[in-house]
Amino acid sequence: MNPIPRSPESTPPVDETPVEGRFPWEAILAYIPLFCLYPWSLRHRIPGLEGHARQGLILFIIELFLLLILIPVVYRLIWLGIVVLAAGGIWSAYRGRPYRLPVLDDLVDRLARREVESSNQ
Repeated sequence: MNPIPRSPESTPPVDETPVEGRFPWEAILAYIPLFCLYPWSLRHRIPGLEGHARQGLILFIIELFLLLILIPVVYRLIWLGIVVLAAGGIWSAYRGRPYRLPVLDDLVDRLARREVESSNQ
């Protein structure tokens, strides 16, 4: 299986190898709020888990910011989008394949690249 193509300027590289050989319950836990911290702590020990752990943590941080939104319609629409993205991640993790959040993953890659560039100067 080929990993998902990444844009050439994206850094840092994420291990996108599939979680194979066993049931990927750690990758599935990455998309459940608060439980995402456990896969985040194991991301370097289990091949293929880093991408799922990072994206689950991104969704969890967005959910924490959602608690600050007081407009019910906006809150529900954004929360519904997060549930759909998490369901896609869970399904992909269950199948043992890597998953990239459509817009958020590229945004996080750009922010990480800027941070690396500023620390190198």
